[in-house]
Amino acid sequence: MILYGSGEPIEALKKIGPYVRSVHCKDAKWAEKPGEEWGSEVPLGEGDVNIERFLATLKEIGYEGPLTIEREIPKEPARQKEEIGVAVRLLEELKTKLG
Repeated sequence: MILYGSGEPIEALKKIGPYVRSVHCKDAKWAEKPGEEWGSEVPLGEGDVNIERFLATLKEIGYEGPLTIEREIPKEPARQKEEIGVAVRLLEELKTKLG
């Protein structure tokens, strides 16, 4: 939602909570002109999503399913693999912290 300037992801999650069956974890920075230009994808935890709050909201809505890490860097597979590993560790740490 941040990439496309279409709304706040956590507020949207609260609204559609009962219907959530699958989650992709991805982070981004807002564009200078949201809705007119795209934001930029960044490694999980470095963007404007607030991953800790996102996970807390998933817990609030009762989501217990998988968390799929989405990070696309087609021309840099080594970097993509590294950033996915960092994302896995971040999610594990935050899930432990949030109980």
